[in-house]
Amino acid sequence: MKTRGLFTQQVWELVHPTFQEITSCRFVCELADGSLPKSCFAHYLTQDVLYLIKDAEALGNLSKRATMAEDQLFFEELRNDGLQVELLIREEYLGYYELQEATSQSKAFADYSDFLLKHSLESSYEVVF
Repeated sequence: MKTRGLFTQQVWELVHPTFQEITSCRFVCELADGSLPKSCFAHYLTQDVLYLIKDAEALGNLSKRATMAEDQLFFEELRNDGLQVELLIREEYLGYYELQEATSQSKAFADYSDFLLKHSLESSYEVVF
Protein backbone atom coordinates (compact mmCIF):
# COMPACT_ATOMS: atom_id res chain seq x y z
CA MET A 1 0.00 0.00 0.00
CA LYS A 2 1.28 3.43 -0.88
CA THR A 3 1.44 5.59 2.21
CA ARG A 4 1.81 9.29 2.84
CA GLY A 5 4.34 10.26 5.47
CA LEU A 6 6.73 8.37 7.70
CA PHE A 7 4.24 7.79 10.52
CA THR A 8 1.64 6.26 8.19
CA GLN A 9 4.32 4.07 6.63
CA GLN A 10 5.43 2.85 10.06
CA VAL A 11 1.87 2.12 11.15
CA TRP A 12 1.14 0.27 7.92
CA GLU A 13 4.28 -1.86 8.32
CA LEU A 14 3.26 -2.65 11.88
CA VAL A 15 -0.30 -3.72 11.02
CA HIS A 16 0.41 -5.32 7.64
CA PRO A 17 0.75 -8.88 9.00
CA THR A 18 -2.64 -8.56 10.70
CA PHE A 19 -4.14 -7.07 7.54
CA GLN A 20 -2.82 -10.06 5.57
CA GLU A 21 -4.32 -12.50 8.08
CA ILE A 22 -7.71 -10.81 7.82
CA THR A 23 -7.79 -10.58 4.04
CA SER A 24 -6.66 -14.17 3.60
CA CYS A 25 -8.96 -15.79 6.19
CA ARG A 26 -11.39 -18.37 4.85
CA PHE A 27 -14.52 -16.29 5.51
CA VAL A 28 -13.23 -13.25 3.61
CA CYS A 29 -11.91 -15.36 0.72
CA GLU A 30 -15.17 -17.30 0.38
CA LEU A 31 -17.20 -14.09 0.66
CA ALA A 32 -15.07 -12.50 -2.07
CA ASP A 33 -15.21 -15.42 -4.48
CA GLY A 34 -18.87 -16.26 -3.90
CA SER A 35 -18.33 -19.68 -2.36
CA LEU A 36 -19.40 -18.78 1.20
CA PRO A 37 -22.23 -21.13 2.21
CA LYS A 38 -25.63 -19.43 2.11
CA SER A 39 -26.23 -19.99 5.83
CA CYS A 40 -22.98 -18.17 6.68
CA PHE A 41 -23.75 -15.38 4.25
CA ALA A 42 -27.27 -15.05 5.70
CA HIS A 43 -25.90 -14.74 9.23
CA TYR A 44 -23.32 -12.18 8.13
CA LEU A 45 -25.86 -10.11 6.19
CA THR A 46 -28.50 -10.03 8.91
CA GLN A 47 -25.89 -9.17 11.53
CA ASP A 48 -24.40 -6.48 9.31
CA VAL A 49 -27.72 -4.59 9.32
CA LEU A 50 -27.58 -4.35 13.12
CA TYR A 51 -23.89 -3.48 13.07
CA LEU A 52 -24.38 -0.65 10.57
CA ILE A 53 -27.02 0.93 12.82
CA LYS A 54 -24.62 1.00 15.78
CA ASP A 55 -21.73 2.10 13.59
CA ALA A 56 -23.84 5.03 12.39
CA GLU A 57 -24.53 5.93 16.01
CA ALA A 58 -20.80 5.90 16.78
CA LEU A 59 -20.04 8.05 13.74
CA GLY A 60 -22.79 10.45 14.80
CA ASN A 61 -21.13 10.70 18.21
CA LEU A 62 -17.83 11.58 16.55
CA SER A 63 -19.49 14.17 14.36
CA LYS A 64 -20.98 15.83 17.45
CA ARG A 65 -17.60 15.79 19.20
CA ALA A 66 -15.69 17.22 16.25
CA THR A 67 -14.63 20.83 16.65
CA MET A 68 -14.00 21.59 12.99
CA ALA A 69 -16.85 21.78 10.49
CA GLU A 70 -14.83 19.73 8.00
CA ASP A 71 -14.53 16.86 10.51
CA GLN A 72 -18.20 17.11 11.45
CA LEU A 73 -19.16 16.81 7.81
CA PHE A 74 -16.72 13.92 7.26
CA PHE A 75 -18.27 11.84 10.06
CA GLU A 76 -21.81 12.75 9.05
CA GLU A 77 -21.11 11.62 5.49
CA LEU A 78 -19.72 8.31 6.76
CA ARG A 79 -22.76 7.95 9.02
CA ASN A 80 -25.16 8.63 6.16
CA ASP A 81 -23.33 6.26 3.82
CA GLY A 82 -23.60 3.49 6.40
CA LEU A 83 -27.31 4.11 6.90
CA GLN A 84 -27.88 4.03 3.14
CA VAL A 85 -26.09 0.68 2.93
CA GLU A 86 -28.13 -0.62 5.88
CA LEU A 87 -31.34 0.44 4.15
CA LEU A 88 -30.23 -1.16 0.88
CA ILE A 89 -29.43 -4.45 2.60
CA ARG A 90 -32.76 -4.38 4.40
CA GLU A 91 -34.83 -3.45 1.34
CA GLU A 92 -33.01 -5.38 -1.38
CA TYR A 93 -30.83 -8.22 -0.13
CA LEU A 94 -32.86 -9.59 2.76
CA GLY A 95 -35.86 -9.96 0.48
CA TYR A 96 -33.85 -11.31 -2.43
CA TYR A 97 -32.28 -14.01 -0.27
CA GLU A 98 -35.55 -14.54 1.65
CA LEU A 99 -33.91 -13.78 5.00
CA GLN A 100 -35.50 -12.70 8.25
CA GLU A 101 -33.98 -9.69 9.97
CA ALA A 102 -31.93 -10.51 13.03
CA THR A 103 -33.49 -9.34 16.27
CA SER A 104 -30.27 -9.32 18.27
CA GLN A 105 -26.57 -9.19 17.59
CA SER A 106 -24.32 -12.19 17.92
CA LYS A 107 -21.63 -11.89 20.58
CA ALA A 108 -18.89 -11.02 18.09
CA PHE A 109 -20.92 -8.30 16.37
CA ALA A 110 -22.21 -6.94 19.70
CA ASP A 111 -18.74 -6.84 21.25
CA TYR A 112 -17.32 -4.93 18.30
CA SER A 113 -20.29 -2.55 18.06
CA ASP A 114 -20.17 -1.87 21.79
CA PHE A 115 -16.42 -1.22 21.54
CA LEU A 116 -17.02 1.37 18.82
CA LEU A 117 -19.85 3.05 20.70
CA LYS A 118 -17.94 3.17 23.96
CA HIS A 119 -14.86 4.70 22.39
CA SER A 120 -16.85 7.14 20.29
CA LEU A 121 -18.16 8.56 23.57
CA GLU A 122 -15.38 8.01 26.09
CA SER A 123 -11.99 7.97 24.38
CA SER A 124 -10.23 11.17 23.59
CA TYR A 125 -11.35 12.57 20.27
CA GLU A 126 -7.81 12.50 18.91
CA VAL A 127 -7.57 8.75 19.57
CA VAL A 128 -10.85 7.79 17.93
CA PHE A 129 -10.35 10.16 15.03
